[in-house]
Amino acid sequence: MFYPGSTGWIEKYFELIETNQIQLITKNNCTLVDISRDSGLIYGVAVNTIFSPAKLQSNWTPKDKLKNLFFETLLWTHWTQSNFLFDKEAFITDLASYYSSIKPKNSFDFLSFFKKESAISSIETAIEERLELDKRILETRIWLNTLNNAFLFLDVILFKEFLKTKKIRPFQTLAEKAMHCFVGAVHTSTEVSEIEEKLFIFYAASAKLDREIDDDFKIKFQTPLFQLNLEQFKNESEDFNLFLVYLSAFVFSYKNEVSKEERAFLVNLCLALNLNLEITEITLANTTAFILENETLIPYLGSSTEILFSNLSKRWGKILLRNKDKLVLEIQQSKELMFLLAKSTQKDLTKKEKEVVKNQLMDIMRSMPSLAIFLIPGGSLLLPIFLKIIPSLMPSAFRDNEVNKDNSKG
Repeated sequence: MFYPGSTGWIEKYFELIETNQIQLITKNNCTLVDISRDSGLIYGVAVNTIFSPAKLQSNWTPKDKLKNLFFETLLWTHWTQSNFLFDKEAFITDLASYYSSIKPKNSFDFLSFFKKESAISSIETAIEERLELDKRILETRIWLNTLNNAFLFLDVILFKEFLKTKKIRPFQTLAEKAMHCFVGAVHTSTEVSEIEEKLFIFYAASAKLDREIDDDFKIKFQTPLFQLNLEQFKNESEDFNLFLVYLSAFVFSYKNEVSKEERAFLVNLCLALNLNLEITEITLANTTAFILENETLIPYLGSSTEILFSNLSKRWGKILLRNKDKLVLEIQQSKELMFLLAKSTQKDLTKKEKEVVKNQLMDIMRSMPSLAIFLIPGGSLLLPIFLKIIPSLMPSAFRDNEVNKDNSKG
């Protein structure tokens, strides 16, 4: 059996690769953000693995799942940076070098520790440390004891940066900027909700900032007129910039409706980060779908599924309409898909027919990046929306002809 919570689990992981029980398979040219969004790491939870098959995950705890996902994301990052050539020794050496240069607060001396134990066992200890929250906050917030670090994705960004430049920046550098963005997102509303207060404590415990900086953030969080300085985010990587958009979208998506002010915040954030403005709708739709699929795994979200699904339908509809021309052209090239979409306007499709529609639509989505939301975990939730919206985009002759064809059978 394989348990990421037990000593020696990384060595066991490599053994499973060697025996082909874990296979390193590419994910259709996905980016780091794509992989981390689909797995949940960008949101601070583990809902999927990258490489580990389901049969290996028996009796895993949520912490085991997150620890394994964090390790796999680090491995995936090294693998992709090495042109998909897996080199165990090179990965261990690079990851050990990265962590040996970091001395987490309230922790042991990594430099001396690496001399006493093997690199792999030291990496295990380092990963365990990264999952932990700020012990000072844990002492006063007992409910945090069941949670793990929400900002692990920042560590992966810094590791990727290290692989490219061989330079290391402190984790707290990105964590502090992430906290600024979170506080700015919260203050787009006039009132701070109870969930946002708990998220602030959770994120602050994940950031592990100096006490003085942490106290300053408490003041900023309680200041109604707090204004976010977008200049501080310039010159960061696209991975980090997209993380900030997803972090903000997460703050907005659990609510019943995204306000004009919140949408304007995302637009201004994308403009400041030189990101395509369509990313605002895509991240909101992605994040809402993720919450709908996994809300029981996400801390302190008391969402209304029915309202969230309605909002997701609206966002998805906007994205579909913007891609109408190319989408219609792609669909018209598939006679089977045309027939099934037309049929869906008259009657419910069978389970097998829905699977055919889903598979063919997914093939289309892969050629259209702005519609990639359909490919995320939980994308099947969008199928009813798709079946409802798509026929209305098609020419009327499409619907009339298919209805006549159906009537002729009677």
